[in-house]
Amino acid sequence: MNAEALQHILNIISPIFIMIGLGAALKAWNFITDDLAEGLNKLVFWVGIPVFLFYKIAAAEKSFSDVLNLYYVVMIGVGVSILAALLLSLVLKLDRPSKAAFLQGSFRGNILFIGLPLAVFTFADQGAGKIEEIEELVLLSISLLTPSFNLIAIFLLVSTTSKIDIAFPARVVKRLIKNPIIISVLCGLAYAQVFDSIPLPVERSCRIIGQMTLPLAILSIGANIVASRGASDFNTAFLASLIKVAVGPAAGFAAIYFLFDMQYEQQVIAMLLLACPTAVSSFVIAEQLGANKNLAAAIIVVSSILAAGSTAGVLYLLQ
Repeated sequence: MNAEALQHILNIISPIFIMIGLGAALKAWNFITDDLAEGLNKLVFWVGIPVFLFYKIAAAEKSFSDVLNLYYVVMIGVGVSILAALLLSLVLKLDRPSKAAFLQGSFRGNILFIGLPLAVFTFADQGAGKIEEIEELVLLSISLLTPSFNLIAIFLLVSTTSKIDIAFPARVVKRLIKNPIIISVLCGLAYAQVFDSIPLPVERSCRIIGQMTLPLAILSIGANIVASRGASDFNTAFLASLIKVAVGPAAGFAAIYFLFDMQYEQQVIAMLLLACPTAVSSFVIAEQLGANKNLAAAIIVVSSILAAGSTAGVLYLLQ
């Protein structure tokens, strides 16, 4: 790798991980208190991201058919990651709560808070028009991936930690319809079918909220890493993290090479989404559904460290 290529890759990934580090430092120094961190999480999850997604989906010029191959590539990577994690969990003879956290942590990436800004920074030097196009592609992909990830995570966690009973489908549906990201996508799609455009004051308000959301989300990731660290499960967490940031992207790369004819931009987006670290939300759902929350926290920490290398590797392979 020559110096110019290395500098280009560092220019893309370093702002994200510097912001994560800043969030972690602010939390460690108590500039971000527990109450503030919780408030930021709620603001981003319940207001910022839903408004941003609604606006982008409602105003999108592209459709879901434009990102189907991208979706398939990511889901192939996810499927291979889950299979690898399942086999390794049997070898490690993990107990049921640890197995549940291990399986979820090996596939559920932070595709919105890390994947989106990484993709935008990758093409930032090509102008505002290209950035808008990349944002549309990523958000349309996330709109398909989010319900898929939720379904898979809930199934793996519940089936691993407890028996699936007749009420299981109802619990899954209830959790999905209460997800603000899924609600915002459905509202955006409905709006686009009925109206031709978004009123200018609403559009500008949504833009401002969108510009606020991603920096706050990335800072929150760093704060949450400090708040939920779990070093006692490091060895197991390292293996799950390695599957997340290495096995998944390798499977996705093979799918792109052998199975799908994709535009360069979509190849980069798919690989970056697969190389993202484990989502912080995996800790919350692990705690709620009886998985090993300490292991879930450790996977978030370790995968966030390893993801700096995996995202750089992806960008190098596809440059």
